[in-house]
Amino acid sequence: MPAISREIISDNFVGINLPEGDSYDKSQLADKIDRWKYYLVEKCSAKKGDRIIIGISAISVDFVALCFAAFELSLVLVVAADEPIRSVADKTIVNPKTTKLLPIDILIWESIPEEGDEVLSASRKFNFYKQNCRIYKSLGDFYRTEFPEDLGHAPSIMPDENDLLMLTTSSGSTGTAKLVEHTHKFFRSLCERNSKEFSGNIVHCNNMHHGSSLSVFYLPSLISDDITTHYFIPCYENHYDRFARDIKGIDLNHLSVPYIKFVEGVLDAFVEEDAKFPNMRLSLLTYVPSFCKKFIEEGYIAEVESIFGSNETAGPVFLSRINSENMSNYDNRLFYKPDSFYDITLDDGELSVKLPHYEKTIKTNDLFSYDGDSYRHMGRSDLVRINDVTVDFEFFNNLSQQYRNDIIITTDGIENKIYLVVQRDSILHKSMEMPELIRQLDTKIRVYYSTDRLQIDKYVVEDFSVFYSGVKIDKELIREYFKQHV
Repeated sequence: MPAISREIISDNFVGINLPEGDSYDKSQLADKIDRWKYYLVEKCSAKKGDRIIIGISAISVDFVALCFAAFELSLVLVVAADEPIRSVADKTIVNPKTTKLLPIDILIWESIPEEGDEVLSASRKFNFYKQNCRIYKSLGDFYRTEFPEDLGHAPSIMPDENDLLMLTTSSGSTGTAKLVEHTHKFFRSLCERNSKEFSGNIVHCNNMHHGSSLSVFYLPSLISDDITTHYFIPCYENHYDRFARDIKGIDLNHLSVPYIKFVEGVLDAFVEEDAKFPNMRLSLLTYVPSFCKKFIEEGYIAEVESIFGSNETAGPVFLSRINSENMSNYDNRLFYKPDSFYDITLDDGELSVKLPHYEKTIKTNDLFSYDGDSYRHMGRSDLVRINDVTVDFEFFNNLSQQYRNDIIITTDGIENKIYLVVQRDSILHKSMEMPELIRQLDTKIRVYYSTDRLQIDKYVVEDFSVFYSGVKIDKELIREYFKQHV
């Protein structure tokens, strides 16, 4: 039955861990998968349907083996990239999206932090999940295990196509985040479809903890028979120069950077290290930033690709690519539909996506116009109601832009309130007293909606960075912070 197992990995697989240079073929990868399956069954009492978090940032061939061991045992990979707890203005809040993914059955961590070590982000994450899991192990535990020659029945366990493969949440941008589940059957079909986009040499620099990365980059590339070599090397924030040095000189064709805050750092490091990749396609899970053009013009990369989708739809539903041929007239809001895998409809411009195999349709709240050749993203259609007044979500985005995006306005439909975050130490913060800012905003809201029932109810001055989750501001986290502490 079609499911995600080692069977989908190309027989041509060659994986190299950088910077060491250790090389592995598919048979050696399969041996690692078997050992991990034995370890999960015998040492972690893993059983079908258990939820597993793989808290390993150093991506390698071993990381891939662990993921496939989990898939073959029909464990549910919990994609939990967001910080589970945050400290904002000396107050601690639990990310509401994280709590939806609990409890966890198995937690595999790089190394167990020392008792009482709360300084590092990874330690905070571990200590949170430790309190909410059945069993936790470190990579060191695995490497110290003495494996018998006969690994028992564990290697023979294989998944069913209808088993759950992955669990994550929707973004929660405008309301309460929803649990998102994907099955083996859907992911197998989607990844086989996406595999045709990969050839040559590929570098894997981040783990799979993003709802879309698994289906648009990692698994499809492993399926492709046209990939020559998979290079595995972690890319850490503020260490982009090291990453650039370690891959310099390799003729790379594909790189994915899921988080926009990494993109400019990686590209700047290519310049600093004089590391050019004239055949590389850089894949992003966001709009193509305008600064990418200069790196294409100067020959550091060949192409930048924007993948449009979501955790609920996976993807890509739409694609947009910039290269030297279309740079002069490129518009990063224009997308094309790559094939007929997804059935889509535009109802008054609002995009709905029908997912194959599930027979369900996702209303995305994204607005597009269509001219017969391309789709232009026109923003969001989200509507919320505050005090029985229908509020246009796009209105608050436009209002933020009037203040140089130094403010974030978030609605809370449950509490019937409007929250404001002002960027600390911004020009706006330094030049205007908060009561005057609130008065201005309330006036603009009142004039636009012709009612006094809408106003800024609470505000804080804070660094926006504490509210980031992945590629964007986590508005549900902002709502939770206001509910608990403001």
